[in-house]
Amino acid sequence: MVKRWSSSQKQHIQVKRPNVIKLYNAHMGGVDLIDMLVSFYRINNRSKKYYMKIIFHLIDLSIVNGWLLYRRDCSQFKLQKHEILSLLQFRVEIAEALLKSVVPKRSIQRGRPALRLRSKENTPSKHPRAAPIRTPPASTRLNGFNHWPMSTSKGRCRHHGCNIVFHLLKDKILFLVF
Repeated sequence: MVKRWSSSQKQHIQVKRPNVIKLYNAHMGGVDLIDMLVSFYRINNRSKKYYMKIIFHLIDLSIVNGWLLYRRDCSQFKLQKHEILSLLQFRVEIAEALLKSVVPKRSIQRGRPALRLRSKENTPSKHPRAAPIRTPPASTRLNGFNHWPMSTSKGRCRHHGCNIVFHLLKDKILFLVF
């Protein structure tokens, strides 16, 4: 039995309460605290995709749990109240730390990896010369498949030595190779 206010009788009355409700009320404090803290500074998400809402909620939960752990550690170190960050300041610190993290710059490497490795082995200087680009073998170079055919209404490709004949059939190109 618990005491509750009755608006009709204008006084406190005794009401039966199931044991399940008593247990829930005894152990729900952490859940309500997390929900309250998440609701203070929730990530604004207007996505219609359900999984984005879940992801942003999990991020909010992680930040709040991190802040609670931070506060617990601060109390263990006996820091004064004005030295402990508020939840908003904690979130700002996390955002600034994420914005400051920079991926190390990689030099822009061009060309084939095998040629770069070969040129590094052969030249001990700081700035090696670019490796010469070898031309493909004649069997590949003259097979007619190493370039896009130039479009004409009917006839051969205009590249010298190419043996592709194509026809336009209702906006489709038909390739014939000889």
